[in-house]
Amino acid sequence: MGGFAVSVQGFAQHSQNLGQSNNGFVSRREMRMKNWNSWSVTGLRRMGLALVMAACLCWTASADVVHNVTATEGPDWVKVNIAGAHNYSIKHLPPGNADYRSIAVDIHGASIAGGLEPKSALPVDFGLVGQLRVRQIGSMVRVYIDVINWPQYQVINTGSGVEIAMKAFKQRPKDPDAMY
Repeated sequence: MGGFAVSVQGFAQHSQNLGQSNNGFVSRREMRMKNWNSWSVTGLRRMGLALVMAACLCWTASADVVHNVTATEGPDWVKVNIAGAHNYSIKHLPPGNADYRSIAVDIHGASIAGGLEPKSALPVDFGLVGQLRVRQIGSMVRVYIDVINWPQYQVINTGSGVEIAMKAFKQRPKDPDAMY
């Protein structure tokens, strides 16, 4: 019984002196224990941060599916609604074969719903707006808005996609390529 008490007493004394050894030096074993404990907390934090970043990247890189592209005419405006477009960019293309200039809406990382092939062209023929075309180009969907001359337009991000509202009879004051 006495031997057991001595060993517990010796363990308690060793625990009090943990981190202190002869001449103020710390033993290698004690240093490894301290480093392992601090690494485990730091490592867990880093791993948690990496997992959160990976989840955010997966969420933002999720593919959009373009469900519908419609054109709505008003008394002096045309609205093009692209349902399902969230990650998009807009480009201005020079005149092509039919003397139309094109406002191209590129939806990155997207596909056309159900792998369907849309109509070759959706005629609008109202004011400066001629027609709409939709194409799947690799992992991108491109919506062409063919115009006779550059109309004034505004891009509106709706909750379900993007809408391009154009003034059908009002040209931009400058060529858009000269503005950038």
